[in-house]
Amino acid sequence: MGFSLDAKMIATLTGNPDWTVYLWIWDKAKVVASVKAFSNISTPIKMKKDSANTSFQYSQNIDSSESKTFSGINAHSMSTVSKQNASSSLSVNNNSQIDNKTQLNINNIDVKHDYSISALNSQIKEISINPSDQFQVLIIGNQVFRIYKYLEGTLKQVPLPKIENKNYLCHVWTSQSQIITGTNDGHILIFDNNGDLKQDIVNVVGPDNNTRGISSLMLFKNSLMAGCNNSTIVLYEKKTFDSDNENVKNKKSSQNNYMEFYEKVKEFSLNTEIPACVINLTINPSGDTIVCATSNNQIFSVISINSEFKSDETRFELLSQPFHYGKIYSLDTCIRKPLIVTCGSDKSIRIWNYLENTNEITKFFNDDVYSVSLHPSGLNILAGFSDKLRLMNILIDDLKPYKEFNIRGCKECKFSNGGQYFAAAYRNCVHIFSTWSFENLCSLKGHSSRIQSIYWSLDDNYIITSGIDGAVYQWSLKDIIRGECKKESESFLKSCMYSSAVCSGDAKKNYAVGSDKTIKEIQDSQITKELTSDVVLTKMAISNSGSMLFVGTITGAIRVVKFPLMEEKVCEYQEHKAHSDSVTAICTSADDKYLFSAGMDGTIYMYKIYDKETKVTQRKKEEILSDEILVSRTDAEEQVIMLSDLRKKVEDLKMENDYQLRLKDMNCNEKIKEVTGKLLQEIDSLKMATALIKSEKEKEENMFAEDMNQEKLKHLNEINDLENIHKEKIVTEFEKYKALETKTSELQESWKNQILTLNLEKETTLKELTSQYDLKLKTKQDEILKVRINFIIYYNSFLYLYYNIINIYK
Repeated sequence: MGFSLDAKMIATLTGNPDWTVYLWIWDKAKVVASVKAFSNISTPIKMKKDSANTSFQYSQNIDSSESKTFSGINAHSMSTVSKQNASSSLSVNNNSQIDNKTQLNINNIDVKHDYSISALNSQIKEISINPSDQFQVLIIGNQVFRIYKYLEGTLKQVPLPKIENKNYLCHVWTSQSQIITGTNDGHILIFDNNGDLKQDIVNVVGPDNNTRGISSLMLFKNSLMAGCNNSTIVLYEKKTFDSDNENVKNKKSSQNNYMEFYEKVKEFSLNTEIPACVINLTINPSGDTIVCATSNNQIFSVISINSEFKSDETRFELLSQPFHYGKIYSLDTCIRKPLIVTCGSDKSIRIWNYLENTNEITKFFNDDVYSVSLHPSGLNILAGFSDKLRLMNILIDDLKPYKEFNIRGCKECKFSNGGQYFAAAYRNCVHIFSTWSFENLCSLKGHSSRIQSIYWSLDDNYIITSGIDGAVYQWSLKDIIRGECKKESESFLKSCMYSSAVCSGDAKKNYAVGSDKTIKEIQDSQITKELTSDVVLTKMAISNSGSMLFVGTITGAIRVVKFPLMEEKVCEYQEHKAHSDSVTAICTSADDKYLFSAGMDGTIYMYKIYDKETKVTQRKKEEILSDEILVSRTDAEEQVIMLSDLRKKVEDLKMENDYQLRLKDMNCNEKIKEVTGKLLQEIDSLKMATALIKSEKEKEENMFAEDMNQEKLKHLNEINDLENIHKEKIVTEFEKYKALETKTSELQESWKNQILTLNLEKETTLKELTSQYDLKLKTKQDEILKVRINFIIYYNSFLYLYYNIINIYK
């Protein structure tokens, strides 16, 4: 969809199979006109999902309204917002996943779409309204470039000249109503609004001048920015036509002597882990910051008003921190530090600080990482790789493996709450190891298929496991020191594939969710309560206080379930919309203040938990967090050696600086003495010069006073002389005035007499002329009358002769 410039109109486009363009009046929510862009287009084949970390396929159909795609760029932000609710409530940081429709096909995306050929050939990418004409609509896509005009109540397609069929991925309108489009084969095409091609720019990047596809465009100031599909952004500037430019092909008008065009001036390379498409470019309203989003869920920014914006040193930097791209498989937190750890399909392990909203460590591996667990101390992590299970130390900026276990493809691992044990699932068996001696204390065998979840009781005396075989087991570990572990309780339901199970604080009740859309309460190996939900529930977490229960759904929502569970069969909950795909992991912080969730969409959400039933004094209790880090002996020795070397260098520099300072002090003292002597001499000479100037000033003042007195006397005499002269002139002029006045009166009398005489003569002459001309006029009128009479006589004679002649010839 796209708004007009004044936001009064909006153009929308429906999907397959209709592909209908609608033009709306926004204020009235009224459809002005509509037109079908295509017809008879086959439906795309159903989407296939790669369930890399899920152990079962869900067969239920998910309603499109429940599986929402959030359009936003700030995915994975770790900030929190508080929001109170009735009983148990959450406040969520709205980390929206980048709109899946705008992402291009790249290797790190696990979801694959199989479309029929006809659907691919008619896929429309964008729709917009001409900013200069709100009744002109443009749609572009794969071999699609069409302009519609609203005329006489309908949208009519504007006939265009023949345009080469290309896969148009993006476009922008210029202020002159030109259309700039980007194609997947690396061409930037500039059209007039009537479809005439004005410029074709071949987008080449890198030292080898390779052609790269255009995935996004943005205009700002006098420049054009093009986002490419190899983590590159190219900056073009508008310039006048230059015939020597080989990369620009223009159709020059015969009426214009020159033409404007865009020329490449700079390339920006984004520091992404993998080659990615720049799917969006935007600039803030003040025009000083440019932000871009990439297809691997990263956000970069750059200051655009900097004078060095076009220099080689200017780079796009990450706006906040690097995010996951692809699915997140596992998530865990610890007690002693405000940290959470995640792993995903991008083969990375990331450690986040949820209080400072920062990414502490990101490390990529060659092998797939399926599960992670964080030691309660926050100093170690356990990670299940495709080849081995590894125990790693968390250093200040790295993860260093120090023990490996021969467990391949471990999809679930978990440290105990005390940190002295850890459990790792391998297929249908759970192995329990000692964290300090790395001894395999016991193996829990009972499941017939893959294990989906492992949960430790608060006192570490019990462990709850669930699997896709429909079994939930509670194992007693009280005699684990002697290597004895036994089943405390078990529940088996073949029709349900369990995905998560937890237990209460006293380990007397177990809670499990699975593919049958229910929450089950299991006590003494019996299902005592079963609450029905409307969607499949994927993961479950219970607060450490045992007063709150949280579940994640296949639609991506987080639900706060009323707890303890009621006798009703329908589940009562409070839902919070979050992920755009299935929730893969969920856990609470040790102090029950925060809830963390991760999903198949690659996002992490952090919620602030409010429980009104908890006492205020308990909520105000602050946890003591540590800030220690692990340092390897080699690193510590290197640091000690480096510090000693630096101390020596500092001492040497101090001695050198002291010596240099003494030399400078001696030089400065000598210079001060020289300058002081010179200044004293100059002061004496200036004093003598000042005395001479004062004496000269007094002489000049006396001479000036005498001259002023003489000038005053001279001025008074001149004034008196001028007054006498002007008096005499005034008398003379007055006598002249009187004489002229007398003469003027005499002339006026003579003129009056002359005028009277002339008037009399005029009247007499006029009468004579009038009588003469009246006589002449009468004479002429008589002559005209005679001529008319003669003409009539002659005319009658002519007619008589004419008719006689006609009769004769007849």
